[in-house]
Amino acid sequence: MALLSRAHAATYEWTGPTVHFGAVLSLNTLLNHPEERARLQRQDEGAIGGEMELAGLYAAAARTKTDWLLVKGTSDWGRDKTSGPQASAARNAADFVVRLLRLGNAQSDQHEGS
Repeated sequence: MALLSRAHAATYEWTGPTVHFGAVLSLNTLLNHPEERARLQRQDEGAIGGEMELAGLYAAAARTKTDWLLVKGTSDWGRDKTSGPQASAARNAADFVVRLLRLGNAQSDQHEGS
């Protein structure tokens, strides 16, 4: 998938927080219970995270066969849900998306100039 390849390329010389790639678990409810989190992790032990909105994106993209990519800033790892670190996590994710878009735009510009 070209989008995923570009995301990997965007980590080159990235000076922000570590970017992790992998499967993400999703439920349509807030996951703040250790036993439920452990049950989900057993379903896919390689999953790198979890969140609430991804199931809807996955379903919509599957219907239209559209590639997609989730960029998520992590602030609490499903524990101690407070709003304090959320702004920083959102900024980190937004900064990476801007980098990814600029990289994609630069690649498009190179192809047009060829």
